[in-house]
Amino acid sequence: MGDSDADESPTTVAVSEGEDGQEDQSPGEMSQQEQLSCEGPPFGEYPGEGWKNVAYSIVGTEVRTKTEFEKRLNKQFQSALAEPGFFSGIRHSWKDTKLNNLFGLRSLKTPKADNSLWSVAASGFAVINQNPAFPNHSFFPAGKIFQCRLRHSNQFSNDDASSDVRYAALKLCDDDEGGPFDLIMSTGRVAPFFNLSGLERFAEAASRGEEGKRKWLFESPINYWACVDGERKSPTSYYAQHYYSKAGYNFLANDGRYRLAKFRLIPADGTGESGLLSEEQQKEIWLRKRDQEDKRLLDYLKHEYVERLRHHGTIQWKLQIQYHEVKDYDFSSIYNVCELWNVDTHDWLDLADVTLTADFDPVSAEQIRFDLANHPTNINLPEPKSIDDFKSAWEGLMMMYNLQQKEKSTVQLEEKEFVHYVVTTETGKLPDAGTNSSVFLTITGTKGRTGSHELNKYVKNPFAIGKVDAMAIKDRHVGKILTIQITVINHDTQLGFKTDWFLNRVVITRLDSSDTYVFPCYRWFTLKNSRAILACGKATLPHMEETRHISLARQLEVQCRRQAYEWACTKVDIDIDQIPDPKFINLPGRIRTEDYKLLPRDAQFPSERGFQQLVQTLKSRYANLRPVGPPWETLKTIDDFKQLITGMFETNDFINYVIQNWEDDEEFGRQCLNGPNPTQIRRVESLPYNFPITEDMIVASLDRGLSLSEEIKAGHVYVLSYHELAEISRHVDCYVTEPTCLLYVNSAGNLVPIAIRLYDTPDVTEATWTPRDRGLDWLHAKMCVRVADYQLHQITGRIMTNMILEPVAMALLRNFSSAHPLYKLMMPHLRYVIAVNTVTRANALQQSGIYDEFLAIAGGGHVELLKKAYRKFTFKILNLPVDLDTRGVADNDALPNYYYRDDSLMLWKAVSDFADKMVHLYYSTDQDVQDDQELLDWTRDLHTNGYIGWAGNIDHGFPAKITTHGDLIEVVTCIIFTASCQQAAITYGQYDYGAFVPNMPPTMNQEPPREKGRTTMQSVMASLPTKKQAWHAMATVFMISSRSGNEVVLGNYPDRHFTECEVDEIVNTFQQQLKNISESIHERNKLAKVPYEYLLPERLPNGVA
Repeated sequence: MGDSDADESPTTVAVSEGEDGQEDQSPGEMSQQEQLSCEGPPFGEYPGEGWKNVAYSIVGTEVRTKTEFEKRLNKQFQSALAEPGFFSGIRHSWKDTKLNNLFGLRSLKTPKADNSLWSVAASGFAVINQNPAFPNHSFFPAGKIFQCRLRHSNQFSNDDASSDVRYAALKLCDDDEGGPFDLIMSTGRVAPFFNLSGLERFAEAASRGEEGKRKWLFESPINYWACVDGERKSPTSYYAQHYYSKAGYNFLANDGRYRLAKFRLIPADGTGESGLLSEEQQKEIWLRKRDQEDKRLLDYLKHEYVERLRHHGTIQWKLQIQYHEVKDYDFSSIYNVCELWNVDTHDWLDLADVTLTADFDPVSAEQIRFDLANHPTNINLPEPKSIDDFKSAWEGLMMMYNLQQKEKSTVQLEEKEFVHYVVTTETGKLPDAGTNSSVFLTITGTKGRTGSHELNKYVKNPFAIGKVDAMAIKDRHVGKILTIQITVINHDTQLGFKTDWFLNRVVITRLDSSDTYVFPCYRWFTLKNSRAILACGKATLPHMEETRHISLARQLEVQCRRQAYEWACTKVDIDIDQIPDPKFINLPGRIRTEDYKLLPRDAQFPSERGFQQLVQTLKSRYANLRPVGPPWETLKTIDDFKQLITGMFETNDFINYVIQNWEDDEEFGRQCLNGPNPTQIRRVESLPYNFPITEDMIVASLDRGLSLSEEIKAGHVYVLSYHELAEISRHVDCYVTEPTCLLYVNSAGNLVPIAIRLYDTPDVTEATWTPRDRGLDWLHAKMCVRVADYQLHQITGRIMTNMILEPVAMALLRNFSSAHPLYKLMMPHLRYVIAVNTVTRANALQQSGIYDEFLAIAGGGHVELLKKAYRKFTFKILNLPVDLDTRGVADNDALPNYYYRDDSLMLWKAVSDFADKMVHLYYSTDQDVQDDQELLDWTRDLHTNGYIGWAGNIDHGFPAKITTHGDLIEVVTCIIFTASCQQAAITYGQYDYGAFVPNMPPTMNQEPPREKGRTTMQSVMASLPTKKQAWHAMATVFMISSRSGNEVVLGNYPDRHFTECEVDEIVNTFQQQLKNISESIHERNKLAKVPYEYLLPERLPNGVA
């Protein structure tokens, strides 16, 4: 828009046709007659009842004639309507200097009274309206939470009972200086000047005392009217006021349209304004002094504000916005801070709820610096062209505020008001956990907050790895401590400073009472996440929090985590058919970040050192292959695979046992039950459709004298089916079939294979392989089953299990605050699942990933298999008893020696008992479950964005809402058991069984024969992986099966998220149950032919690692 001509008058009617053909008016537009009739500027009627601004009448009476009044009325804004001249920039700079010098004399400020407060400040939170009526804006997204500070003061006088303008300065951050947005607001809807030139006249008049101000008031009706509108005398409270920004901001919303916006702050409970000037006071407004009969303290407003805050626990405000759609035909007076916008067409809309929760001490309050230059790029103040421009007024408003902002309080806290706090910090023992950065602490309690204390200056190098250090600080008594805020100021890393810091916890003891407060942290402070508000260690449900301060702090924490942990794809993306990347389709929800190094620090592994050392060791071992021959060559004999282990990797008694027995049918069956993939087997209710078989083919394998149908009915026949591999792409020159294998529990209780078909087809001409076939034919058929099992175990077993847990961790981080008992309970089990999956996606599932070196379905087929498996995934699969019943393998008499099942059931019972006790400790009734908003948000997020219902998927079965104890206990048990026990069962046996590659081949390099009698040892060796393929497969399972040196085992919680004694008792009971299970497994293993140790509690990781 362009400025209007110099002869334009803002008080004349200017009508234009809008886009709809209707007549539009500029928001400050009204005829002169209308001004005179309403005795004030356009739209200046006071919104309340019973009060009237009679300034125009007073001025009219003083000048006596209507002509003179109209003359003053017409000329009051003329200087702002002139086009800027050649020297405007010079004049602008000179005027700034002159005004600053003038204010530097503080000639406008009354002398400071001893021992009185000049301001009062409090901190809290500003929450943007969830359903905003204003245009969507990136800085004010719905529901966003800001930490904030609000400070009140007077403009001129240090006497709260005097007639003066009252300030409310709002900072949308919790820092002394800077920040994303500062708003400086004051009582009164208009300013006493409309540009910098006007400010100069205002300041010079005020510096001459009462007579100077009186003369200035009558120079222009708007001068008098603005002062009456803004000044308050003897108000009851800073809270009983409305505060306005005056200046209009350029407001660039998401739609890109040009708007101006003004802001105001009003009491949330509708309290009206106090201290409005009576007509008699208006007539002598230049007299500021308090009434003689008023005996209240000079700073009674400050004391009242603090008492109000402590009595109610909060002070609540509404921050509102008023905006104008800028049109080409708008007058330049749209920027005039002395004119009002028509509230009938420019309504005040709720922008944010501002809740103050803790007051500052006077010294800390005066250290806060507000500056209108602190604003986002898309909310900014217009650039003036000259000192006469309406747009220059905001600079004057800033100068006016700086006049009183430089005032210093003379109040000193008495010694009796101080208490000593002993602050103990515990730095983590993780690699690189220590820091040289400056660490600041602020304590918030029921009676306010302390100042910010730099902890480093009390003790030398207090934050070294694993160090526990105590330091004493002295500050005012803040009552019962609610939260602490830790802020880490990072130094320049180029100077060798360690910036990141892992803080375990903080303990604070008040020496006067010996009250001790524990604040668990267990998180990283980094350049991006340098601040955290920590609540006391006692876990609490959100609806049971005693203070609004902690409730809002919890919401802020969750908001910050949602920004750090974004879904790669959400239900919204599906609904609008805007999938970010096709590879996300038909997979569980995951984190958006694809680069491990860009993950939030808390989601990364504690250190990459051990992992990198392992990789370097494998690379050096791989180099040893070269003297033996080309890595792509085919090995000649089975013994060559044995030597590959002894020459390159580690061997053990278990591997030696596998090497000696891998060809035996009993060993094949044992591995189906207790090997690395023990969940594939199912009971046969009837023969599979693709398995045409006759009695004579297998009669020799059935040793009870029963027919096949009778054995099936008795529960002695089981099946391994790999039909999922049908239509899955194979890697180049790699082969894997989709076999079906029948197994039989013989009279000795051993599970043995009795028939195999290699292809998923009912074709009767397809060969069915049985133990009656020649040795190599039958061995090769079993090897084909092993190859298929390898594909499913690696992809739908191990990787899919991790992928199923990632949405749980994501939703947990995005919806639970760290004070929530379920966060404290489940997070230790899920801490590294996002990192594991991110590394897997980057190194195993991408093009040219590690699997491309040896896996039969690599090169794309492995991702196809993942998607195929997820289409049929239901959360109930994670419920062990349900899964065992579904597969028909729960009966110990029908299927003996299934140690995975037996040990898992014991562990499931222990985990379920543990979850039951923990849930009932915090949820007394089902109603508590239903009232938990964070739990509801978690389930909704997980149901909708975690287990996404892609087209063609079945319902994944995770509830949209959890309403009972039983449902919650089941979900928690499924998560902990899967992250710990199930992960161990399918992970740590891989090297034991896969080190000897013929036992568990990752691929076949020749298509299996379809005719019997054609398999030779030469064809078997040609089918097996090459030296390079074998090495990569061995290296992969070696790495996956390796345990980290700092692994935490199930039932141990070194991170003390909980501080309650009741939790310690529950954990002790859980540990005793695990100890009993361990003893039972050890006793059983003494009698077992091959011990099963993968589910020994002392070897179970606490979570995905």
